[in-house]
Amino acid sequence: MTSSYVWPLPAELLLLMLDDEGRLRVDSTKRKAAVAGAAVLQLVLDGVLDLEPGEPSRARLVARPGVAAPQSGVLEQARDRAVGHTPKDAVARIGGASDWKGRANDIQECVLEELAAARVLERFQHRQLRVFTSTSWPIRRPEVRSDIQARIAAVLDGAQPDPLTAALVGILNAIDLLPKLFPQRDKKTMRHLAEQIGELGWGAEAVAQAVRQVQAAVIASIVVSTTAATS
Repeated sequence: MTSSYVWPLPAELLLLMLDDEGRLRVDSTKRKAAVAGAAVLQLVLDGVLDLEPGEPSRARLVARPGVAAPQSGVLEQARDRAVGHTPKDAVARIGGASDWKGRANDIQECVLEELAAARVLERFQHRQLRVFTSTSWPIRRPEVRSDIQARIAAVLDGAQPDPLTAALVGILNAIDLLPKLFPQRDKKTMRHLAEQIGELGWGAEAVAQAVRQVQAAVIASIVVSTTAATS
């Protein structure tokens, strides 16, 4: 599959998280876990991280020798937090219960600023009584998001996914955002299709395994964070 617009996974994820007013429509627990998962998978897709062979539930992320560090400082921090840990633990250390420095928030802010610099988004600060109260990110180039959604729709209709789109579908399914993006589709059928995508043999097995592990890690991180908040 080819596309006019191909953006890093965290950028595509955040574009789909924004509503028509430019506000994030996912609660903070899901958002942080999803951004953390997207960061880990982007590092895998870029060849910075690899999943060691062995039992999937115990396989740890390792740094590939000779691969340059990520250009983004926040992704470099994400790499350092992920190395030597399972995807489940890596997601928790970057955007879940094991993170105390707001790293997922830093990744989110960095990515949104990059999208604004590329004129895909516009940063808009809301004022009340001359004080900035919140920030929204209205989309200036809606065709970018439309193109991403079209790629996902094609995959849900049976097209062979590229690794990035497969990873994106996995995370969107983990945070239950697909029904908001495609309200006309049957929710149960769409969830089943999204779960099947990781089993289709669309790319290198190590990458496909990392996608499956990170999807499960995002779900686990949401459950742990929600339980901790309500206990």
